[in-house]
Amino acid sequence: MYLILEIINQEFRITHPITEIEFTEYKKISEPIREVKSKVDYFNLIKEEYEEYLSAIDDKKSNSTKFIRVINNYLSSYKGFLDRWETFFKRNGSEELIVYFKSTVSEVYDRCFEYRFFIQFT
Repeated sequence: MYLILEIINQEFRITHPITEIEFTEYKKISEPIREVKSKVDYFNLIKEEYEEYLSAIDDKKSNSTKFIRVINNYLSSYKGFLDRWETFFKRNGSEELIVYFKSTVSEVYDRCFEYRFFIQFT
């Protein structure tokens, strides 16, 4: 037997028990949500890396080693983000979604020198 918990006003409350079958169904239903959430959470890593990069630029005491490190971290996290989403779409998306994702990335690549430059270092 499993129990459903809710957090109400920072307090855990048991709402009602559920069976093994219900738990399995809830778990099955929520798996795609968890997977998307993990991909979206990865975006926060990119944001943190970008903020660290900006901080290193603003810090007049930053040395070249720190600049190289923060730039590499940012570029790697960005590339990882794109790779994760492409893999997710290939495993779970329709062919139409995969084509749309690839064409969007390709369009940015074609239009933007900075992106082409960036891709050469990841």
